[in-house]
Amino acid sequence: MKKYTLEDVKKIVKERDSWWTVLVIDPFATRATLFLANNTRVSPNVITAVSLLLSVLSSFLFFKGLLWQGALIYELSFLFDCIDGKLAQLTGRSSLKGIWLDMFADKVRLILNTLALALYSGKAMLALLFVSLYLWQQIEGLFYLSTGAVGEKRYEDVMEGKRLICKIREYFRRKRLILLPDLVEQDTFAFFIGPLLKDINLGFLVAILLNLLKRTVNFYKFFIAGNAGDN
Repeated sequence: MKKYTLEDVKKIVKERDSWWTVLVIDPFATRATLFLANNTRVSPNVITAVSLLLSVLSSFLFFKGLLWQGALIYELSFLFDCIDGKLAQLTGRSSLKGIWLDMFADKVRLILNTLALALYSGKAMLALLFVSLYLWQQIEGLFYLSTGAVGEKRYEDVMEGKRLICKIREYFRRKRLILLPDLVEQDTFAFFIGPLLKDINLGFLVAILLNLLKRTVNFYKFFIAGNAGDN
């Protein structure tokens, strides 16, 4: 069995990722990936299945009102979710089946845990708004993948002359951080920080505000790119 190093794992992590993933989760996920790759034959799909089972358990705990226990299990589920893709890439076992299984597990984790917190807290409308905005952001992401490359290039060209903005963006690139909090941070507030503080409303509200901030910035970027294309 080939022996991998931590540097091998770091080479396959995303070039830029969410703040919570890079600063909190990845230091554990990369080392766990290294251990699994060097000492076991466990497949990435098994790791995904474990993540899915943990997310079901966290939703059950939330439903029962065991908030901090559910929050910790939820975060453990997310840790495994960050390991499966790294393990697949590191060991050359990436597959379309694995990608779809990972996407399925992500959606199940979102829906079950939102539903559980909504039923426990009685805040169904707030939870529904959170899920709707969350799914809208993912749909918007698919739209961006199919049409956004040209727009992003135009936006980059416009921003190139703004020295301060360029410095900020370059700093975030060096740190592997995307510029704004994203879906992962929304999850973190809704399913980890909110439950830990025993304030479900606060978790959902902060997650919704982060989503709206992201939507506003993306709209601004497309607006700038569109104007640049018309000139």
